[in-house]
Amino acid sequence: MSDAVMDLVGEAGSALKSGDHRQAAAILDPLLALVPNHADANALGGIVSLLHGRASEAAQRLALAFDGLETLSGQVVLSYAAALAALDLTPKADEILAAYPYPQAAKSLLDVADNLVREGRRIEALGILRFIAGLDDPWLDDPAHAFALAVRLVALSDSDAARLVVDRYLAGPDRRFEALAIRAGIDVLAGELDTAAAAMEQLRRHRSDLAEDPRLPAKLHQLHEGWGSEGRDGGANSFGTDHFVALPRSDLLIGRGEEATGWRAARQIVVYHVSESGGTSLVGALDKLNGGRYRACVTRAEADQFAALDDAQRHDISLVHWHLPLPIRPLVSSSARIVSMVRDPVQRVVSHYYWQARHRGQGVPWVSDQIEAGMSLRDWVDWLADREVDALSNWITALEPPRADPQSAAGLLEAADRHIDFLGITEFFDESLFILAALLGADRVPKWERAATGGPPKLSDLDPAIIRRIETITEADREFFHACRSRFLERYGDMVEFHQRHIGSLEMRRA
Repeated sequence: MSDAVMDLVGEAGSALKSGDHRQAAAILDPLLALVPNHADANALGGIVSLLHGRASEAAQRLALAFDGLETLSGQVVLSYAAALAALDLTPKADEILAAYPYPQAAKSLLDVADNLVREGRRIEALGILRFIAGLDDPWLDDPAHAFALAVRLVALSDSDAARLVVDRYLAGPDRRFEALAIRAGIDVLAGELDTAAAAMEQLRRHRSDLAEDPRLPAKLHQLHEGWGSEGRDGGANSFGTDHFVALPRSDLLIGRGEEATGWRAARQIVVYHVSESGGTSLVGALDKLNGGRYRACVTRAEADQFAALDDAQRHDISLVHWHLPLPIRPLVSSSARIVSMVRDPVQRVVSHYYWQARHRGQGVPWVSDQIEAGMSLRDWVDWLADREVDALSNWITALEPPRADPQSAAGLLEAADRHIDFLGITEFFDESLFILAALLGADRVPKWERAATGGPPKLSDLDPAIIRRIETITEADREFFHACRSRFLERYGDMVEFHQRHIGSLEMRRA
């Protein structure tokens, strides 16, 4: 068995060296299903996962490789650091590169980020670019290299990180025009078009190569052609047509769009991400459709930084990923649309456990101490029984003023309606995404990708006693979920049927 496994690993390695990533994946994916802890297979599998833009899967596989390999190659080290950075696990990525220094890590990480953009994973690419901006790497002392990093950050609408690169690496008279070009891009993001236009005029006189650099925002080039202030750069143009499904013309969709008051005028979308309900996949899909400025608020510190911005800055961020049970409506524009997904509570509990179990030993802050220490599903469910840990209802009551008595399912639904404009159902993920695109007046629906792979086992494969125990401790949540599901089908049943008849699956699957 061991020889046969290593033969297959060798075949996958040859395919990877020849550039045939899909063939390598075709060998490694079924192999790892049979031998999930094999260190060499996980090392190659993690590298391939990262090349395909699946950072979460890459981090899981490479963590196992780190634990099992006696000697770590530079590519394994770099890929693990890149996967962690893509997931915003910067301290752990720093720890990896500190323990295993990699020459010109910034250059290689930049290549990984570029590949993630090509794979349509802008959010993960942004995580890596931010990580590079914080590195102390001599490669970035070259102004051309620092400019290459900063201009990518501008393209992904992160003016703060771009400004840090300018201040750290583009200070000084010999690189003032590179700094000027990046600041012009930042000015465009902030709507300071006159300032940006003046900077571009300077660049055209002194550094026409920078003024004409195609990596700068299109608006900067349009300013020279008398472009006005209407419109917004569309990052969605960076995604190929294979990332979308065209919406057919239909009286139903036209009528529903006309009923959706305010949706088409909305210039800001907020994903209120209830944990273990598909929120990351939803953000990734809407990012393709939206293409404007994006901001993640998945920690309290990030939420506080967002709240500290002035109104104009907050309202200009077109896609906000809010992954905290905290009120968001007061912080966003009056025309913003807040969307969320809810999932069957039994599935949430099981999925939450197995997600944490897969991330043991990776330094992930969202893994509980109990599961990090090896707690079983049965024991974890018993531990949850006396606590209201991450209950679905808590995500709704967190949006309301505190109250002493628990709310009924009907009361929770009313509270959700006060704060959330669209409440989709994870079990109808494709349909929910289709309905959102139609409400927003889009002519196409973005495809979505799973944020996590190697999901939990089917409920039917688990001990029925554990399932009954979960049903007991989630009784109130299940009542609320079923009310949400029934209301969703009452409101959108005709669109669900239309989707199932004319659109079909929107999931992007690996070949």
